[in-house]
Amino acid sequence: MVNSKQDLNKTTYESLASVDTFDAADLKQTEKYIFDKYFKPPGIILDLGCGAGRTTYALAERGFIVEAIDYSEAMIERAKKKHANLSADIHFKVMNAKHLEYGDNYFNYVFFSFNGIDYLSAEPERRQALLEIYRVLKPGGIFAFSSHNSLFIPNNMRRILNFFKTALYGKISPYRLEFLKFGRLLTHHISVKNQIAELKAIGFEFLKVVSKHSESEKKISRIDPYPSYVCRKNY
Repeated sequence: MVNSKQDLNKTTYESLASVDTFDAADLKQTEKYIFDKYFKPPGIILDLGCGAGRTTYALAERGFIVEAIDYSEAMIERAKKKHANLSADIHFKVMNAKHLEYGDNYFNYVFFSFNGIDYLSAEPERRQALLEIYRVLKPGGIFAFSSHNSLFIPNNMRRILNFFKTALYGKISPYRLEFLKFGRLLTHHISVKNQIAELKAIGFEFLKVVSKHSESEKKISRIDPYPSYVCRKNY
């Protein structure tokens, strides 16, 4: 099952429809908030799951040197073409988050772009990615990411049908099968409470859960489909 998850997600992300979708996407409201409040230039930032460079250029514009990686060759190829003449401080590479080819304590900041951590093929690989992120961050460095909320209940018909279509699978696994316009993805879901506990178990100091819907962690845990998390590597 692990290999089928890996193959399905990677195949979807290599498709032209997927590349076009992510190439056209804009910076999210919560991403702008996190960039402005927690990422202070100058410094070196790792843009994980960068896709076609949606977040990468926004980070470079703010004064960072950006190492931008994705495991999809098609995404990186598009990103390189799109941003070739924009900034010398952007370096795109094909790389998997569970095996980061950087030294210890290298980055001031790490950002895992829009729910990217949820498409790793199994929970052990998700944990391995978090351990790698902790390793490459400098002491005091900030890590931010978003993740699908397992306690969120959809409120429109399309999402409700999708929710019940994968309910049985969700009972035996944290992964749910998503049917999206550009393809299918097996997506990891976790509650806000459990995500915070996982970060602390890795060694991170948890700072804040960020949502455009509310400032209340309790309310966010019910109404936000993919809240963002900000944490710090301890000194």
